[in-house]
Formats: sequence, structure tokens, C-alpha cells
Amino acid sequence: MEFQNIEKDFSAQKLVDNVKKPSIKKSVETMFLEVIEQMKQEKRIGNANFYKFAFNSLTTFNHGTMDILFTKIDAAWLRKYESWMKGNGNSINTMSVRFRVLRAIYNLAIQQRVVKKEYYPFEEFKVSEIRENTNKRAIPKEAIQKIINVDAEKITTFHTPLIELSKDIFLFSYLCCGINLVLLI
Repeated sequence: MEFQNIEKDFSAQKLVDNVKKPSIKKSVETMFLEVIEQMKQEKRIGNANFYKFAFNSLTTFNHGTMDILFTKIDAAWLRKYESWMKGNGNSINTMSVRFRVLRAIYNLAIQQRVVKKEYYPFEEFKVSEIRENTNKRAIPKEAIQKIINVDAEKITTFHTPLIELSKDIFLFSYLCCGINLVLLI
């Protein structure tokens, strides 16, 4: 009945294998929300936001719900989602991020035995092909030299030590090849 419900072909061997290794029934929505919540608890807020943005996009595309089984997501479904995103003005890199998030959720679902690997749609639909090189945007060395040479006390009448600290943190990040400074609160 499960195979009929998910509208997938099955053989006698598949039925036997399914009885021996029962799968856990979770929707795509449930998996997304569990992962997002776990990331929030682990203080991985940036990643949680990426997953939430992808989930919201998928939900909008899928008529307001992702309460569907993973087996409903196949290569044709992914191509429709790609077309929908293009039609809504998403950049290539935004689409790539959203597909990578969906692929990660799908891989987790396989790992947790929510869906069988044989239904994996990313063998046919290659996320790696959705990519665009962006132009590098860099501050010219002359501008950095001006920042280094600026006297923070002379650039404002309301000088505070925070202005000097901001300059120092920016220069430290620049000189460390763009190190990402994150304050955990």
C-alpha cells in the first residue's frame, strides 16, 4: 500500500526489503523544521537562516506546503522548481544555494531512512551545474592605504574610541585576507 500511495513501481523483492527495513514516515516539511530548530539550538543562526529561506521558497513554489513525501521530489519536480525560481527573478547563485540546502535535507532523509536512496533525484538533476561565477569586488590598495593613514580623531567632531576600534577591526579583517569576525551573543 505504501508503494501505491507514493505512486512508485515495486517488485516482490522491494516489498520484502521494505518489510525487513521499515522506513520512518516524515514529510519534507518536518525534516526542514527539525533541522532548522537543531541549528538554532546549536547557535548556527546563519545556516538556520539559509535553510529557512530555502524552505520558504519551496513552500511558496509548492502552493503553500511542503507537507509532502520525499518521493514526490524527482528530477522533473526539481526542473519545475528551477524554472519557477528563474521566473521569479532569483539569481543563479541563490538558486544554487537553495538546491544545495534541499539536497542536504534529502541526504539526511536517506541517512535517517525516511526515504530510500533509489529515489534520490540529484543523480539526474545536477546541482553543480547551477553555478555562476561572480565578478570579484575588491577595494583598491590606494583606498586601503587612505584608511590606514586616516586620523580617526579628525574625521568627526563626535570622536569616540569606538571609531578607532571600528577602523582597527576593519583593517585587521582586511589584512587577514577577509577573515569573518562573528560575535556570538
